[in-house]
Amino acid sequence: MRITTSLLVIILGTAFTVVAEDKCITDCRKAAPTDCLFVEGYQACICKDQKRQHAVAQCFKKCDQEEVAKAKAFSDKICKIYEQPEEYPGQDCVEACGVDLIRFTKNKCKNTSDWDCLCDEATYLDDIQYCFDGRICNAHAVKKWDEQCKKCKKCKILKATRPWRIRNLVDPQGPSHIPVI
Repeated sequence: MRITTSLLVIILGTAFTVVAEDKCITDCRKAAPTDCLFVEGYQACICKDQKRQHAVAQCFKKCDQEEVAKAKAFSDKICKIYEQPEEYPGQDCVEACGVDLIRFTKNKCKNTSDWDCLCDEATYLDDIQYCFDGRICNAHAVKKWDEQCKKCKKCKILKATRPWRIRNLVDPQGPSHIPVI
């Protein structure tokens, strides 16, 4: 089943086959306002946006609490990545994409550093590119990831992400499906 999920900060392409999220959770996240602009650093801003987190939490009271717990656990995992100091600009973005792919795609890999497994996944390279674009990973971070990717014989050089696409010009706050509570 090809769907878009609200647990991802990224806009998913059809290459992603993902797990659906509870409609109530999706609706709460879409309704929660934020002052964060959809540019590099967006996810880190969302993780710190207390006003938005409060609005989402209030809305979540009417949702299935088991689904809410799953959504919060994933959100906390992503925000912890953005709280860590970076060794290079955009490292958090690349690491968050790895977590997204392990969690949401139907690949068999359980670890973002298991290149033997990742190299065997048919859609991994396309999926990671969608994530880099959607999370607005900077070109330096993509290049660093690309150096690791070269361990795969089939690895292709990925293009740097495009921070502003037409969809973002229409809505500078970016996608309404933010995985952060």
